[in-house]
Amino acid sequence: MGGKGLIYYGVIRLSIFILVGFLLVMGFANQAHSATNLNGYPSGAGGLMSFTNSPYIVTGDIQVKNGDTLTIEPGVIVKMQSNRSIILTNGKVIIGSATSTSPVIITSCHDDSYAGDTNANGTSTSPSVGDWKKIQASSANSQITVNNTIVRYGGFNSGVFELLSGAQATIASTTIEYSNNDGITLRNGDTSLALSDSTISNTYDALTIAFQANATVASSTFTSNRRGIAIDSDADVANLVISGNTFSGNDWVVGMPAPAGISFDDSDDELDARNNSWGDASGPTIASNPDGTGDAIIGDVLYDPWSDKPTRIPVILVPGIMGTELKKGDELLWSDIVRMVTSPSDDFMDQLSMNEDGTPLYADVVVDDVVRKKELISVLPDSWGFDYFYSLIQNFMDAGYEESTDLFVFPYDWRFGIQINTQSLKEKINSVLLQTNNQKVNVVAHSMGGLITKQYLLDNSTSTINKITFVGTPHLGSPKATKTILFGDNLGVELAIPFLNTDEVKKISKNMLSIYQLLPSEQYITDIGKYFYDLTQQTSFTHQEVNDYLINEGLNSSHLQSAIDFHSNDLDDFNISGISAYNIIGCDTATLGKIIIQNQELVETEYGIEFVAGDGTVPFGSADAINVSSTNTFYAKGVEHATMPSQSSIKQLITQIITDSVDISSLSDITQDINDCVFNGQVVSVFSPVDLHIYDSSGNHVGPDANGDIELNIAGATYEQIGEDKFIFLPNVSGVSYDVQLDATDSGTFSLKVAKVENSEVTETAYYNDIAITDASQATVTLATSTSDTILQVDESGSGTYEQVSIDAVLDSTQSADVTKPTTLITISGSNTSSTTYQNSATISLSATDDNAGVLKTEYSLDNSATWNTYSNSFIINTIGDTTIMYRSTDNAGNTEASNSQTISIVYAGSVIIISPTPTASIDSNTSESEPEVIDQKVLGEQIERPSNEQYTKTEILMALSLADIDTLLDYLGKSRDKVLEQNIVLQHSQSLGLDQPATNFIVYGTKSTTKLGTGERAGVLHSYKEAFNKMPESEVEWDDVINIATNKFPNIRNTEAEKSVYSIFEEVYNRSVNMSDKDDYTSVMVITYGLRPIDRSIENEKQGIKTFIEVYDRLPISTLDWNILRDIVY
Repeated sequence: MGGKGLIYYGVIRLSIFILVGFLLVMGFANQAHSATNLNGYPSGAGGLMSFTNSPYIVTGDIQVKNGDTLTIEPGVIVKMQSNRSIILTNGKVIIGSATSTSPVIITSCHDDSYAGDTNANGTSTSPSVGDWKKIQASSANSQITVNNTIVRYGGFNSGVFELLSGAQATIASTTIEYSNNDGITLRNGDTSLALSDSTISNTYDALTIAFQANATVASSTFTSNRRGIAIDSDADVANLVISGNTFSGNDWVVGMPAPAGISFDDSDDELDARNNSWGDASGPTIASNPDGTGDAIIGDVLYDPWSDKPTRIPVILVPGIMGTELKKGDELLWSDIVRMVTSPSDDFMDQLSMNEDGTPLYADVVVDDVVRKKELISVLPDSWGFDYFYSLIQNFMDAGYEESTDLFVFPYDWRFGIQINTQSLKEKINSVLLQTNNQKVNVVAHSMGGLITKQYLLDNSTSTINKITFVGTPHLGSPKATKTILFGDNLGVELAIPFLNTDEVKKISKNMLSIYQLLPSEQYITDIGKYFYDLTQQTSFTHQEVNDYLINEGLNSSHLQSAIDFHSNDLDDFNISGISAYNIIGCDTATLGKIIIQNQELVETEYGIEFVAGDGTVPFGSADAINVSSTNTFYAKGVEHATMPSQSSIKQLITQIITDSVDISSLSDITQDINDCVFNGQVVSVFSPVDLHIYDSSGNHVGPDANGDIELNIAGATYEQIGEDKFIFLPNVSGVSYDVQLDATDSGTFSLKVAKVENSEVTETAYYNDIAITDASQATVTLATSTSDTILQVDESGSGTYEQVSIDAVLDSTQSADVTKPTTLITISGSNTSSTTYQNSATISLSATDDNAGVLKTEYSLDNSATWNTYSNSFIINTIGDTTIMYRSTDNAGNTEASNSQTISIVYAGSVIIISPTPTASIDSNTSESEPEVIDQKVLGEQIERPSNEQYTKTEILMALSLADIDTLLDYLGKSRDKVLEQNIVLQHSQSLGLDQPATNFIVYGTKSTTKLGTGERAGVLHSYKEAFNKMPESEVEWDDVINIATNKFPNIRNTEAEKSVYSIFEEVYNRSVNMSDKDDYTSVMVITYGLRPIDRSIENEKQGIKTFIEVYDRLPISTLDWNILRDIVY
């Protein structure tokens, strides 16, 4: 290495010559001091080179051996003659002192700048690199200690300091400069160097490390060298510590090897050289740091962070509710995905429950880490993962952040109130500021974490916050929180944790203060609107009324008051001015916006909801309710609340915000145009005991799984359930179709709505009302562009045979929004003795009105709502005693009026005369239409002779029929029971009539007035009744009409619509229009409508009538209506 310095020797020499000449001309040439010549080790002085005898001229090598120690006192000047060295062989040298301010100078004998012209040759010589050799330690027992020393112009054929064969050196606060070779050279293994607070400049390689040398290099400067530190391939990186140094300008000689701050030749290892300065704040020049302009790095070297890298303000990530893992000892309570899958009830999470005062039920539940990412590869067929904060953290790390260095997470116990967690956040911020030696932090706050951060800003100085980024923060609360504590929910983590049992969340949230603080505040209702409706009371709730309702439902009144106190005006009207704030809002996902109690009957309640734009959990209006500037407000499309922090575009945007590099041009899911914040698709709602399942064209599923947990695997879909009512929003996605399936969970009826949503508004709705099902029923729904083309097919029995069901109503946008119930009025007519008492009978008429969607149906019940009958025409009550008539109406939007009731009393007025319905009471009667018919001696139809000991009244026999009282009926008829015949009748007629026991009894046994008809004809009478009224008889008055039909009498209850439908049949048979004022025409209409049976039959006349029927219809009679027409033709 002896020739290293030759290439720039002349440059240095010329520079020194010019400088010295300048000083001489100016009259400042140093005067020589009396010098001590030293030729070898100063044994006579005990190895001491004293300040008293300074300066020293070293004329021969100083050999330090045999355990000797050479000591050079502070302030001593040592001038080395050419080729002279200090050689340690089993000896020590101590140069200078760490406590003295007087430096030792070791320089060339030609250096007149220290102690003057000691060689008395004037200006004929000047100092130059390599004027003397080195200070060398060449054995394991050799040790060099240097403090506060300046070493110049050495390095002839070697490093100025050279350590060999296990020698040791400690060099501090020392300057090494102008070497013809290395500043320091470490060779031959096991050598050891501790270099600190020193400067090495103007050398070939400031420090060369080879073999297994040990070196700790700290707080030193390497400048104007060819290479700052050169490390050979045989060095061991495990023995090297290089930190806190400055490398600058180590590039002034061009050639090979290439100049560098550090050159590392080992391709198998990685050198750790972090936290050094490379001469420029941009960092070193290296391919992995394309913007770096500092000293070059050659080789595999860790360099980031570097010490003068622009100060990075630390980032703290604050998760939302349920965003932190909670443990009890080693037991993970939240969120243990495996146990959520294997435990359908999730009751292991009961340990998260809180006492009524908001304290933990189990005090040993502790905070663990934030929820980063959850995976369940072993349970699901595909690699399933929930990414909450993982990808965001990775994105920051890719941008150069290091966790626990300038990137921090804030896990907290989300069960407690926000104020408690605000104090914890304060402690976290103070800890980070202290650790990073910063004055400010950046905060990224998701969901409830944004409220914690706002409360921190209210309670503390804002000076510690540099930037705050809100992500999906419910500034004014969310209706989801209300749904959670009332009905159960998972607060938007259904994507995150699809196996979470919502009832378990309801249970553990009952006394969880944080969830109450997420309820919509009074400001929410003022700014956004009311969100809780009770249509049974035709009211929408104020904030206080919602709280009153929640208290009545048994929720925590103390927590409700705490939530009111929390949402103070200072918080809800928080002025973010003066703080660099950003707001990221999920804006086009269908989100629960309104909760509606739609219909209520006894213990059954039907609910409705309304979707608004948002992120699936937080409505847009709440997330936007903070005065962040429009330039700093960003709308995220196609997101789900729980996963917003790590959603692809959002994580990039957050990183851009923190690093001052916002550019959303490449972020397709981010917009600043609020007009993009709409959702389009369809809402499928079922009100019933059925499960709702949706499958897209790729087989992805939304709906309950086998455990009853909700799967939500269709992107953009939103699922809500309240009680037995389910609601799913399905987004319009090009090329994606949906398969809608319904599975009954119980017998009863269900209703269905399919609504079309355009620009976040419902524009039309198809409505199906009260479709009968059994617990085996299944149904499919085929969606269409227009809801009027929706197809519902129901397999009621579960046999695999589906029948299409007609739509009951198609509503436009105005009608779809109808929340007003219809109104029904009752009119009672008859001979009354008081306002509620009538003689013998009363006629009931119902009329309904609706102000929007229109009336769908009116119903009445005579058995205290056990059964409801659809009202079509007036009906007669003639049951002696009190009868309560319940009645209600439903409009085409599904709003059902609360049941009304009216109780009337029928009294028996003795042998009264009842005028039969116009024009006559009997087809074969000879009585004129004005002649009265005395009915007090008639029992169930035609006149009979009653024995004097008859003990049953007409009312009692009708009651026996309606109640299937077989004992009373057989006693009245004087017959014995024939169970075999009953079974045969059921086999013959059950499919066509749907026989119940009352109908079976009538067909088998009849009454005294219908005995002569026989079982077949009595079954025919029931067919005629069902044809006329589209139902089987149930009440006493309806069975009375069955007897009337069987005995050629008009029924008391009439179906005017059925009668009108007969007009066209009459015209077809008789080739003329019907005249209802004509007695015969009127009678024909009654016979065809109700199938009145003749008193006496004529087979011959019936044969002729069949011929006439064939002439009219070109076929034989086959249906009930056909035979009714035939009876009219014949009789």
